[in-house]
Amino acid sequence: MTVLVIGIDGQVGKKVVEKYNKLGRKIFPISRLEWDMDKEPLKGKKILLDYKPSLVINLAAYTDVDGSEDNEGKAFRINACAPKVLAKTCHKLNIPIFHVSTDYVFDGYKQQPYVETDLTKPINVYGRTKLAGELAIKKETDKYLIVRTSWVFSKEGKNFVNTILRLANEREILHVVNDQIGGPTNAGAIADLLITLSDEHNQKWGVYHFSGQPFVTWFQFAKKIIEIGFNSKKLLKKPKLQSCMSKDFETKSKRPQNSSLSSDHLFKCFQVSSCDWEKELRKILK
Repeated sequence: MTVLVIGIDGQVGKKVVEKYNKLGRKIFPISRLEWDMDKEPLKGKKILLDYKPSLVINLAAYTDVDGSEDNEGKAFRINACAPKVLAKTCHKLNIPIFHVSTDYVFDGYKQQPYVETDLTKPINVYGRTKLAGELAIKKETDKYLIVRTSWVFSKEGKNFVNTILRLANEREILHVVNDQIGGPTNAGAIADLLITLSDEHNQKWGVYHFSGQPFVTWFQFAKKIIEIGFNSKKLLKKPKLQSCMSKDFETKSKRPQNSSLSSDHLFKCFQVSSCDWEKELRKILK
């Protein structure tokens, strides 16, 4: 099997390449330099026809949630147009496509964790463009696996864990939102899942949810980051954490209050458990 991995610059992309290389698998890694989806959203067709892989894993996305409000065209080209081209070409080549999506396709008003059959109703541009990408893939091909995930973190890159560690070393007090709940998910765990599915999908095509558990608020997540970071000597001091509400932070984009994703369907179909985010957090902060 030869796998075309698109979006290797991001957190999950880096981990997928790293893990495939450790396994000695043949992959074709595509970076932003090789394919700028914003400038050339249609280039995906040529790339697939040139490489002719057995599987496409698309991890590229425009993930700047607030930036999407000001750059809707860019977000749409990257999150919807490019995936549509990939799916359409995959259908012609009769190969599957794996695509990573987001909890932001939901409005966040549900009281329980979201399941795959719940009504999608994004409340911001980022969520709308990611949903458009999902719908385009479903329309263009039958052989797809869409994995929705949430609150992605890793050792490298721009994410909540690294932001909290940086701010904790700079400030005496940190104000963190305590009325949004979700499942922090390690990028490495998502990469492991995608590699497992590439070997064992058994043509169980469709949408699957995968996120970390237990579900927590951003405040609770930050508290654990500081605790583990301090014990691992990543922090020289413990700042005071101040709980606050979403309304206390002015952002261009509205965020869903409930981003919890149930991974039960994934476990039922593939016996893959949800990510233990605290265990993964301890690993990367060692």
